[in-house]
Amino acid sequence: MHLVEASAATAAMKARWAELARAIAAAPPQPAAPVAQRQGQLSIMGSGIAHGHLSIDVERHIAVADRVFYSINDHITKNWLRQLRPDGFDLAILYHEAIDRHATYTRMAEALLHYVRQGEHVAAVFYGHPGIFAAPGHRAVQLARKEGHRARMHPGISALDCLVADLGFDPGLPGLLSYEATDLLLRRRRLDPSLHTMLWQVGVVGELGYRREGYGNQGLPLLVDLLEEAYGADFELVHYVGAQYAGGEPLIERLSVVALRDPHQARRLTTLSTFYLAPAAVSETDPARAHAFGAPIRRRPTGVMRDLTQYGPRERKSLASMAPLAFSSGYRVQETSPVIDFLDALQRDIALRGRFERDPAAVLDGPEGAQLTERQKSLLGTQHNKAIIAAITEPGERG
Repeated sequence: MHLVEASAATAAMKARWAELARAIAAAPPQPAAPVAQRQGQLSIMGSGIAHGHLSIDVERHIAVADRVFYSINDHITKNWLRQLRPDGFDLAILYHEAIDRHATYTRMAEALLHYVRQGEHVAAVFYGHPGIFAAPGHRAVQLARKEGHRARMHPGISALDCLVADLGFDPGLPGLLSYEATDLLLRRRRLDPSLHTMLWQVGVVGELGYRREGYGNQGLPLLVDLLEEAYGADFELVHYVGAQYAGGEPLIERLSVVALRDPHQARRLTTLSTFYLAPAAVSETDPARAHAFGAPIRRRPTGVMRDLTQYGPRERKSLASMAPLAFSSGYRVQETSPVIDFLDALQRDIALRGRFERDPAAVLDGPEGAQLTERQKSLLGTQHNKAIIAAITEPGERG
């Protein structure tokens, strides 16, 4: 039964795409076209690395959109979305061995824009964060805005977010380098062993096309050469793949750089593989800049990374002085208010949010804004973050 259903679903998907492809090919885009007379809406969203990362906001956009497209890597989310929107378009169908990635991404973006240009609301869901290694989303958003449509990219949980949490490091201390592995080699980017370093797509180094049956990763030896030069053959890196499914664990495999020359180890890398290299060198403080900032000068740092687990004199002094605890005069427990209730409604109701984004004054002067003061309405109507915060803390009688 499942095989029959899958076959029917595949046939239906192909039929939808065949019709859409004919429509796109018959009406090529006009770069100099005037602003659209009928404004459409494009929502680009991320599904996260695992199904549990999917936000309520994403789910609501998917439910109310006129058209839904998706490029998702985990089977659970893909199955969930197909059940929610059986009329959705799977962007993976556009990948083909005979077509390079740029052409594929151009087709994907054009598919999203086709219905936006007809004044419809299109929601597109990409694996992980929709703006990280997802060129079609950026292209579609930029073109949609250029043509006068509403377009927004919503963030998602990426492999970087999962890696930081699973490996337990702060990318801000001392800093983070992030490179796509092939681009690192092609552009001769510089590595800095004093920083955290993340290398994306290490399982497809040098692969510029698409192979449904898998990749040979022929460029990996060149990447190993570069890492040996910068870090040494015995340096230990982390081969990382985030957990995709409930009950699963992330892959955290520690390997020496030279071990990657072993064909068995190299074959373990996949399209989801990421390398993490911890800081390996000390970066000293610039005395002149430290003096300008009034910061302490540590001419000879004691280690590559600060030990966050220590209980030295500074930490012990801080803990011993907690009682009696000094409270800031400005601290208040956040209580509910008409402004908070209004903002919460905007978050939960996609239709209301859409009306507010198009015409904030109409919504604020309607029944939804009845409990707000005129000052609060004025601040919220600007749609600026600082003004919204001011509205939350604004006292006064209701208008």
